[in-house]
Amino acid sequence: MVLLIVQNWESLRGFQWHLMPGFLVLAFFCHAGSLFGTFVVWRSIMVQLGSPVDTGVDFRIFFISLGARKVPSAIWYAGTRLVLYAHEGVKPSLVLSALSLELVIAILTGVWTFVLFQPYYIFLGNYSGAIDRGVLVTVSLLSIPILVFPQLPAELIQRIRRRWHKDSSIFTFTLNHTSVLIWSLVYLLAWIIGGTSFYCTIRALIPDSGIDWINSLGVATLSTLIALLNAVLPAGVGLKEIAIGLMLQNWLPMPIGLLIGLAYRILQTLDEVLWVGTAYILSKLDAKRKNNPKEV
Repeated sequence: MVLLIVQNWESLRGFQWHLMPGFLVLAFFCHAGSLFGTFVVWRSIMVQLGSPVDTGVDFRIFFISLGARKVPSAIWYAGTRLVLYAHEGVKPSLVLSALSLELVIAILTGVWTFVLFQPYYIFLGNYSGAIDRGVLVTVSLLSIPILVFPQLPAELIQRIRRRWHKDSSIFTFTLNHTSVLIWSLVYLLAWIIGGTSFYCTIRALIPDSGIDWINSLGVATLSTLIALLNAVLPAGVGLKEIAIGLMLQNWLPMPIGLLIGLAYRILQTLDEVLWVGTAYILSKLDAKRKNNPKEV
């Protein structure tokens, strides 16, 4: 990614950029709203699984762990939550189950979001029909069993964990249709708001790019799903930005699209730094309150 930017630096400098601060601010707040939606789902999952901690603890741990998500491999992200929750007396098995559910819901709703507007995407070109059929079949095979049998993911997670841990007292849990449906709807909304943030980022830098909201949503959603490779591949760093550059070629040259992806990454990072900072400050205040209860 860096090499592509360096090689095309002169064309990037010569491009007619037009900064519109209003759209940049809107992009920032849309991304913040999307993140908060994912936290709402996380909190609900923890409550459903019987977590003993309150909303404030979940808020602090959820957003502090965002910093670890920027490091390649999901080990650091999951590990951060495991360690922080362990300090609060929450069983690792409960946290791992919640992380597994969160990942399944995030991926499935991301695919649903992509499929919802798929007939209107221009960037798919001649592959639109084949992708449409293939994705619909895949989504149906994955989603229908979960919606009809909401306990299915719980059973699969518990079976896997029993193979790793022979302890018969391993944590178990149940799910219901209402919970799975609410989590899915909230995550769908989070994906759509996140795609709107990407659209606003493009408008903030190139007002006359020609790309509409639906195609921006599709590019943002698919590139984010591709970026989930970061969870298993260290080489996944930069995949999202490269994917954005490739998919925006119907409207912008590849190097410009790549820089748009990088700008969006920076905006997301700054937004997340704000959330992480807020969670860290709240964590310190809570620790001070516990150590000096008379001062509160």
